[in-house]
Amino acid sequence: MRIIGDIFDWRNSCMDFDAQVSAMVTSGVKDVELYIYSKGGSCFEANEIVNIIKRFPGTISCVGGAIVASAASYIAINCNSFSMPANGLLMIHKPNLETFGNADEIGSQLEMLKTMTDIYCKAYAKKTGLSEQQVSDLWATECWMGAEEALQKKFCDSIIADESIDNT
Repeated sequence: MRIIGDIFDWRNSCMDFDAQVSAMVTSGVKDVELYIYSKGGSCFEANEIVNIIKRFPGTISCVGGAIVASAASYIAINCNSFSMPANGLLMIHKPNLETFGNADEIGSQLEMLKTMTDIYCKAYAKKTGLSEQQVSDLWATECWMGAEEALQKKFCDSIIADESIDNT
């Protein structure tokens, strides 16, 4: 499976991902490698993709490409394992959204965003063993990490050094 490019409801959506997973389950596939090369996208689409990953009856191992950022990093860390290439970059930051509406509507959307931020923070903390406060400190601004730093901070499980990545 692949997620290449931005993650939105019109491209690399949870519906697309669910269709891929359903086809694999139907054909009897037990273990899957998910290749991700993405600068991110919708935190909501990513959250539902994670729900689909959690329901998968087998193992989903993630292999990152040159960049796994934002919502894509949230997907990657929720797989059973996550490997990065030696030249890979990982980026985490607080979820964000574009909004419009009156003051009451924007206030409601702000509460929704705070809840989503808490969900992401807990997931990063669980993956890494960092406290939620440490995750919050890391992503006070965008936090970019090379593969070595991501491994050191336990955002990824291994580095693929000078191996070719089979992303067929």
